[in-house]
Amino acid sequence: MKIKLNAVEFDVLAVPRALRTAIVQQPSIRPGTLREVYTHTRAEGGKIVGPASPQSEALLPNGVSFFIPKPGVTPVEIAEGPSRKMSERFVEAIGARDMREVQDAIYRLFGSSRRALPLKEFAALNGACDWRMLMGTDFAVVHLSASARNLSAYVVLPAQVGFIATVTEEGEGLAAVQAQHPNLLNSRPGFIIPPLSEPAQTARRIALEQRVRELANELDGRTPAELAPDDPRQSEAQRLSIEWAALFPRNGQQPAQRQSANVN
Repeated sequence: MKIKLNAVEFDVLAVPRALRTAIVQQPSIRPGTLREVYTHTRAEGGKIVGPASPQSEALLPNGVSFFIPKPGVTPVEIAEGPSRKMSERFVEAIGARDMREVQDAIYRLFGSSRRALPLKEFAALNGACDWRMLMGTDFAVVHLSASARNLSAYVVLPAQVGFIATVTEEGEGLAAVQAQHPNLLNSRPGFIIPPLSEPAQTARRIALEQRVRELANELDGRTPAELAPDDPRQSEAQRLSIEWAALFPRNGQQPAQRQSANVN
C-alpha cells in the first residue's frame, strides 16, 4: 500500500517483532500500553480519567515515532541523534509547520478511535469498595518509508484493548461481592478496535499478517494447544486469531468491532 502525506508518497510496510517492541516501549508510546481510565469511590461515585469523548468513551490516540536503530545492537535500541534528525527532516519534507501538523495528517488518514468502557461488567464493585479501571492497549505498528527521499516514520495504531478492575480501598461488602462473583477481579474483557478508514484497515492488515507470520515461524509447526498452559504465546495466538477474523471477514462482510480475548 502507498499513502500520501501532503505531496509525499510513502510505502506502508510491515515491522519486525523486535523493532515493533522497541518502538512501543518509547516514552511517547509506552504510557498508552497500560493506563488508568476510570475511578470509582463510594464517596464521590465514578469518573473517567484521561482523554474522553463527549459520550464518555476513552479516546485511543494514534502515535508517530521516528526510530532509527543503532546498527548492530541487540536488543534493538534507538539512535537518538539520527532519530531526532529524521523527525526534523520529515516535518519539513511534508510541508508541516510542526509535529502537531504531522499528527493531524496521520489522523486524517487513519481516523481517531475510541472505546466505551465496560462499566456494567464491574458495577458490582461500586458499593463494596473504591476501585479503578485500567486499560491495556495492544498496538499495530507500520513503517512509512519514502526510500528515494530517505524518509522514515512509524505509525502506531490501537488494535485491541482490554480492561481490568483493581481495588484501591476495601469496603465491608467486598467479601460478599467476591463470594457472589468469584472471578470479577480476574475478568479482563477485551475488544478489537475497528479500523475507521480504508488506509487504517490496510495498515492494520499489514501489521497483523506480519505478527501472525512471525508467531507461526516461532511455533515451527506446533499449534498453540501444544504449548505449555502458561506460555504467553497461547493467549497471543488467540488474540491474533480473533483480530484476523475481524480484519479479514468472510463473504465480503465489513470488519466488525467484536470482543477479543484478554489483552494483558
